[in-house]
Amino acid sequence: MRPRRSRRRPHASENEPDCVDIIVGERLRARRQSLGMSQRQTGELIGVSYQQVQKYEQGKNRISLATLVRAAEAMDVPLSFFLEGVGPTLPQPVWPELNRRDIAIVKALLTVQDQKVRAALRILIRALAEE
Repeated sequence: MRPRRSRRRPHASENEPDCVDIIVGERLRARRQSLGMSQRQTGELIGVSYQQVQKYEQGKNRISLATLVRAAEAMDVPLSFFLEGVGPTLPQPVWPELNRRDIAIVKALLTVQDQKVRAALRILIRALAEE
């Protein structure tokens, strides 16, 4: 029999809310207030009690992803509204600047209907780029 794993949060003490839960809760409260909604109205829209909304807003309870999606829909914001800047940040990929000629080549490649010809052109372009 496998030992039972703890369901405790890895970085929060037992009596302290997790910082992510606090941030999401603050954003939930800010959006609710900006819309002039009560906690009861918010709870009805997302399918929880007003007491649960209070706990979410205080960061005492973690809001499930499904509930967060319902909140985003009910409050007319993208899901990213609640999560922006939370978690690890990844560097943005660096894309080379394309000039008009480069864009014209890409557009021309997209007009080639024959998939084999298009694949051959890609191979040729890659081979030329490696020289």
